[in-house]
Amino acid sequence: MGAASLFISYAEGFRVPSEGQLFQQGSNASTVELKPIRARNVEIGLRGRAGPLEYSLAVFHLKKIDDVLSFKDPDSGVTTATSNGETSHKGVELGLTARRADNLELSGAFSCIRHRYDEWVANGIDFSGNEIESAPRFLGNVTLDCRQALLNRGGVVLEWVGVGSYRIDRANTPGQKYDGHDLCNLRANWFLSREWEVYGRVMNLADRRYAEVASYTSSGREYAPGLPRTAYVGLVYHWDSRPER
Repeated sequence: MGAASLFISYAEGFRVPSEGQLFQQGSNASTVELKPIRARNVEIGLRGRAGPLEYSLAVFHLKKIDDVLSFKDPDSGVTTATSNGETSHKGVELGLTARRADNLELSGAFSCIRHRYDEWVANGIDFSGNEIESAPRFLGNVTLDCRQALLNRGGVVLEWVGVGSYRIDRANTPGQKYDGHDLCNLRANWFLSREWEVYGRVMNLADRRYAEVASYTSSGREYAPGLPRTAYVGLVYHWDSRPER
């Protein structure tokens, strides 16, 4: 047996500039006149169940008007905030969850989105039509969760995280892209008794080299490197008793 439902939504809203945008002016003559950001979002989707599989699929288009954007002068390094930008964010999101009995769950979340400057001119430079920097088109996450199946009613979770390629500068300079990365993480816990629980996790199992953030400036490419393979171990005492699962 399966069931599905279709949903459609339209929303409008606004957000006032943050305290930092208003009062950390940089080279701006005055930032207290920055306009509120207006947003319009249209979303159409389908969610439902087919046997052990639950799914959710949505297509959306988000438009921001008077978006507060920051321009960093490549020569002086001074950052200027402006609210004359229009940006669009449109794409598709997919979520899947499959369960087997009570102790095995496979779930995934994927998005493919294009982020673009529709209109924006800063310091005499026209960025209109360019992709927004540091905004991957693809994001993915898949987890295999074995609950209460192993390790004395403990559990093991294996996770894959994928980040697609993206532009690393507003000008969309040819060849200046971050290639993206794939990471695998592992988490586990084990109840030693009703009160004591030991847990651990290993991040970046394959010890991949990757960047949390990548950018391109007049000095060249800049990377904020991610952590290498890293392990954590902890011990928990439950005062009452081990919680029911």
